[in-house]
Amino acid sequence: MRSYTVVAGLAYIAAATASGLTSCLDAASVTYSTPDSPHFQNQSSVYNVNAQFAPVVVALPSTPEHVSSALTCASSQNIKVQAKGGGHSFAGYGSGGKDGALIVDMEAFQDIIVNTDGTAKIGGGVRLGNLAVSLYKQGKRAMPHGSCSGVGIGGHATHGGYGYASRAWGLTLDTILAMDVVLANGTITTASAATNPDIFFALRGAAESFGIVTAFHTQTFPAPESVVNYSFAFESMFNGTDSAAATAALLHMQDFARNASVVDRSLGFGTYLDAGRWQTSGAYMGSLEHFNAVIKPEFLRGFPPPDTERVEVVSWTDSLAILAGEPLETPLPGYLYSEHDDFFAKSVTVPEAGADGTVGVSAEAATAYFDYIRQQSRQCACIGLLGVSAPGHVVGVSALRIRV
Repeated sequence: MRSYTVVAGLAYIAAATASGLTSCLDAASVTYSTPDSPHFQNQSSVYNVNAQFAPVVVALPSTPEHVSSALTCASSQNIKVQAKGGGHSFAGYGSGGKDGALIVDMEAFQDIIVNTDGTAKIGGGVRLGNLAVSLYKQGKRAMPHGSCSGVGIGGHATHGGYGYASRAWGLTLDTILAMDVVLANGTITTASAATNPDIFFALRGAAESFGIVTAFHTQTFPAPESVVNYSFAFESMFNGTDSAAATAALLHMQDFARNASVVDRSLGFGTYLDAGRWQTSGAYMGSLEHFNAVIKPEFLRGFPPPDTERVEVVSWTDSLAILAGEPLETPLPGYLYSEHDDFFAKSVTVPEAGADGTVGVSAEAATAYFDYIRQQSRQCACIGLLGVSAPGHVVGVSALRIRV
């Protein structure tokens, strides 16, 4: 009976809090969605359903002033606030990171404007696929960013933003020149290296602790006329009685990544592997002749013969779509986006050199991991070629990132 009373009391408090929040939003003319609204389930859902939380309200602002009002209303009710762009946080932060939050859905902030000097203004709710298409249509411009079309620019750019072009152009974060932001206290301002530099510094890496970015002002780059898009699949990598072939392949890939005579800023690749296959795909912003004569044979030297391979010259946007594995353009309004998955992820940072002098993943560690995933039906890993600095600087070191 006491348990029932506590639960009922908490429910009453939550209802009262939600009522106070919606009353405040109504007074500020901020549109919102509640659990009884027709699109609330999709508006509050995130990509990883394994990390789904239950927000109390989803605010749907269309101006910076609306965002400001949503923040001050939530503060008045002591409610946690979380901006949502694409909702692709692996830990479910797009739905609040905890139950009972106010989600500020940024889907109305969709401006993408390329200026004559090559800079661009990008709304805080834009998804990466739509960004790539629009930039290319406006003077064949491009930016470094991740490959998944549905990821939102907000969390992606403010926490790094690594993609296949990052070795050439840097992280998405590196391209940011300024941000229009609503601070946690509701103040609307702009931050750049010259204006509010402390805020500018904080937003690039910890934006969710300081405010909500309504627009990014970024540098863009001329998109290549064409790129070499490639893929090598090794369906039989794990068919043997041990993990020797997979271990040898990973160790070779580490050596390949650090071979400056072959690998330069123009090459990007990513590897997906599980108990059934190993596939390395990527893009090279150089000539087909050089790729086939130098890069391809050196990469494949440490692998068994690929079961399938594809090397072709394609347009910039076609390459992005191939690497995404899905159409670049995603539907609007945001509640029409319905891509979801169910998983737990962890990223592993490998020291460049261990205490024993081993560079990267050791043979023992690789074998232990491959022995493990050979027995698992849903275990997989993504390995990316890193080695990036701010645009205009030389990349001196390459390394691998492993996400399991």
